[in-house]
Amino acid sequence: MTDEEEFAARSQLKWTREGDAWILLYRRRQLGRVIPDKERPGNVAISQSRRQPKRHGQSLLVQR
Repeated sequence: MTDEEEFAARSQLKWTREGDAWILLYRRRQLGRVIPDKERPGNVAISQSRRQPKRHGQSLLVQR
């Protein structure tokens, strides 16, 4: 991938807020979601879009 192609792809990425979650969009397609983890305060849960097939380890916990 050339620098120009990479820039074009990255420039289409956008973070948007939905309630208490952050959503990563590529153009109009949702790639992932970051939400506060209700079971573990101070952590967030990261999940892939529901449209993508489920894979092992779909949700990850990340400490802020």
